Amino acid sequence: MSEPPTERLGLHEPDLAQEAQARSRLGERLRPRQGPDLRDLVGAVMVTFQDRDHVKLTVRRLLRDLGQVVVVDLGSDDGTAAALRTAFPALEVLSLEKEAGFAAAINAGMGRLTQPFVLAVHGDARLRPGAVERLFDAVRGTRDMVGCAGARLVSPSGLPEHAAGFKPSPRTRLVARLRDLHPSFGRKRLKRPARFAPVVMTQVDWVSSVAMMVRRDAFEQVGGMDDGYFLAYGDMDFCLRLKRAGWRVVCEARARAIHLDRVEESQASRRAGRRRFYRRHGLRRWFVRS
Repeated sequence: MSEPPTERLGLHEPDLAQEAQARSRLGERLRPRQGPDLRDLVGAVMVTFQDRDHVKLTVRRLLRDLGQVVVVDLGSDDGTAAALRTAFPALEVLSLEKEAGFAAAINAGMGRLTQPFVLAVHGDARLRPGAVERLFDAVRGTRDMVGCAGARLVSPSGLPEHAAGFKPSPRTRLVARLRDLHPSFGRKRLKRPARFAPVVMTQVDWVSSVAMMVRRDAFEQVGGMDDGYFLAYGDMDFCLRLKRAGWRVVCEARARAIHLDRVEESQASRRAGRRRFYRRHGLRRWFVRS
């Protein structure tokens, strides 16, 4: 009686079974894993102001990728809110007075969302492909205690913008004072590209609210954004309060957005925000004659 082919080759059934099991495990390891469904975990609040001509594309992409999107319009007189309601009948669009400010708009939008992670984005920002996913990956881990992650911002010409940084130093406060005394000095400096523009994920003190992902539990722990800020210093204040509560703030440089920078805040409003910021964070002594 002839031997089975496997025995002639020195192979036995247990060996073949173990080899098949090992190959199966290797195949599972090499097979690309599907990431979490962002529609179940991430919502978005977009703050718009005079953005009718370019905001629809961003809203369409967010509605396609995320579970819920809320738009908060700050008193636009170009028909932004009406245009969005017409183009997206199921989209929730809230309207606030312009004087309410971006911080109040983000708080209002957060109150309408239920997801554990929320993308805050301005209407004049255009998110690049993969930006939302990378921001989500930066904040979803509970071990790292990342409460907020911001994107790397560039101008339409490609120059990096001020999208992240650290607690103001005496030098930056002096520059702010010079801007008050000589507005032309401030305008020239604001046109320059940012000196600090991370190219990898970097832990920072603050990130811009133009495009940032926040954890809801971290947001609620610090009481959300401060409605006392119109635009400037509101995101810095929020992030510093997060860090004080034990959360980390990071700039995810691989998540990128083009910032059209269509909103210009008045000098008086910026001064008021800066005074409020310095008083809250113990920097009053550096602000002369405030």
